[in-house]
Amino acid sequence: MRKALGTATDENAQLHVLEAVIAALLFFGAIQVGVSLSPDAQSTTALDTLEITGRDALRSQYLLTPDSLNETESASYGDSALVYYLLTGSTGNITSFLNTTLDTSISYTLSLEKYPGNETVVLFEMSRTVDESVSTHYSFHHAGTLYDVRLILWREPRGVVT
Repeated sequence: MRKALGTATDENAQLHVLEAVIAALLFFGAIQVGVSLSPDAQSTTALDTLEITGRDALRSQYLLTPDSLNETESASYGDSALVYYLLTGSTGNITSFLNTTLDTSISYTLSLEKYPGNETVVLFEMSRTVDESVSTHYSFHHAGTLYDVRLILWREPRGVVT
């Protein structure tokens, strides 16, 4: 029996088509795995936004001049409401400012670290910190001591905070 002319060529062509299909499937499969392993852009953006929001809130209170102080008292605290409230123990004023500045869907914990001495004091703590939280801070120097105000934020409605 004689083979028909071109049969070998047809079989090679079919193999090349099959190879092309397999290569395309592998390519698209690799893209799918890459996409599934990449971080969720929306959650990363939300956490970045949350960090910026917290940093802006601390900076804003730092830049505010404390109310009801004369010029000498105000100057001794660097004309900063945040510094004045921290050094005089008026954390209620800080949390009141944060409660009005931050959205009600944001919960937080506020702490203060002093250097030298590495003393950490938790000033205000909500019920719990969730896994998807960010930490931001604001540092300032006063009377030979470095203070680092740390604010941990997460998305959770805080309700009425006093």
